[in-house]
Amino acid sequence: MNPLPVAVAVLALLAADPVRTYKKELGAVTKREKVYLAKGLDDDLRDANRIFRAPWRQRGGPDAPKVIDYDFSGYAGIYERWAEYAAEKGQLARALAGANDTKAAQALVDTLLDVLSRIDRLDREILAGKPKTRSIHDLTPGIKRYAAWLHRDALVAALGSLTETTAVAALHKKLWTKAKNWDKSHRSVCARVALIDALGPSQQSNWQLLEALGEETGPGGRIAALEAFTGTDPGAATKTQLRKARDDDPVFAVRETARRLLGEKPEVPGDAPTFAGIPIVSKRVIVMLDVSWGTTKPLDVELMKTKTWREWRSVADKNRDWVSQAEWMKAETVGLVAELPEDAKF
Repeated sequence: MNPLPVAVAVLALLAADPVRTYKKELGAVTKREKVYLAKGLDDDLRDANRIFRAPWRQRGGPDAPKVIDYDFSGYAGIYERWAEYAAEKGQLARALAGANDTKAAQALVDTLLDVLSRIDRLDREILAGKPKTRSIHDLTPGIKRYAAWLHRDALVAALGSLTETTAVAALHKKLWTKAKNWDKSHRSVCARVALIDALGPSQQSNWQLLEALGEETGPGGRIAALEAFTGTDPGAATKTQLRKARDDDPVFAVRETARRLLGEKPEVPGDAPTFAGIPIVSKRVIVMLDVSWGTTKPLDVELMKTKTWREWRSVADKNRDWVSQAEWMKAETVGLVAELPEDAKF
């Protein structure tokens, strides 16, 4: 990434109309992003695929007799390229936050909601995606989503740096309502969680915590609200809500977070069933297992590395003197189901 355009843009944000300049420079970064998408990404993906498969083409040769891994470095470079665009946008957001006023807060929240909308669209695109060739999906939506999430984090950090009284008040009231409306239209809690993360424990209002703990907010919002108070000493009103969450919330993670904030020890039943040594405290359990051909590999990692999964798959059952990953997962699942309480749903 060339730092010069960003440096010039950051200086420009100190001008008379920082919001207008911010939008202009943000558009310039987005334009360069689109140019790369149209003219450079496909070539980079093809190069990355060649790098990805090179170790397999060399397998068995004098320089790579035991290669079993693919090389992801080409794809990593593409992700880093998109991360640079997100970093530029983050620098612009931080510079705008330096204006430290209500207009800056408004512009940053507007950008945040736009980014969350983009993430939402990309999530649906990824979910609906089909393999392009054999088992290879189109990687572009995931790459773009990765960069969008980095941009989201940068905006949260910029919003968290606002200290001017009216700007902070707007985040608590008018802009909080705007985020709440976005969540309602998208059946989400992402916008409110982002503002809770931005406000943090030093500025979080009790009324906002109470609302975030309300019945209309999903568990993600309640957990974020509680996490905002981590490391603080909750006031009397907040402690009342924490006790209510500890005793009544249907989500175990919320109850345990509230318990920790109250200074109480976690409540994990001593006889809880386990999966891979992890206590399972829920009474509504879903287990999803990958038992594709790849899981015929040994559970022992060092042993697994000595052959490819295709070679492990070709070993007949009668000749296997090792526990496979699939066998281990099945055994753990059977043990978990046997230990579940009678009123549990599996």
